[in-house]
Amino acid sequence: MWGTGHSVRDQINEVLASCDLGAIDGSNDRVGGWQFMYQMLARGQWLISDTCPQLISAISSRVYDPKRTGDLLKVGGDPLDDVMDSARYGVYSWITVAEKPLEVRRAETFGPFAVHMRDPSLSEAERCAVATSVLIRDAQMTDGYERSGRPAVLGRFRRR
Repeated sequence: MWGTGHSVRDQINEVLASCDLGAIDGSNDRVGGWQFMYQMLARGQWLISDTCPQLISAISSRVYDPKRTGDLLKVGGDPLDDVMDSARYGVYSWITVAEKPLEVRRAETFGPFAVHMRDPSLSEAERCAVATSVLIRDAQMTDGYERSGRPAVLGRFRRR
């Protein structure tokens, strides 16, 4: 039954299931979203068509919230607040769910391990255990198994 125990996202996904489309949770980070929108506009990475007059009006009419650094002031009953929030929610949520490049994920994942590999307080066996963890995680990333939940295949048993 519609509306009972289902989020709006779940209801949208029920309707779109036959089209192989779906909705995902977005980001509620208001300050990060405003900063991201500003950066994209300043860099020319986000162009707003003149067929979006409400969004153009919303952007040009917003003011900073004096009580929350980096946030925009919410004005009760102002429909342009909703226009601005929906643009932020959509743009920031869309871009933050994009998968990072493999090289970036590797650097973020393995950076902390590098510190342990050079830690003089660890024994040789402990450093070997850290190296083994790195190899396993690297195999998972390389083989694309990190999302599938399947185990990584190492060494001579690697799938071709």
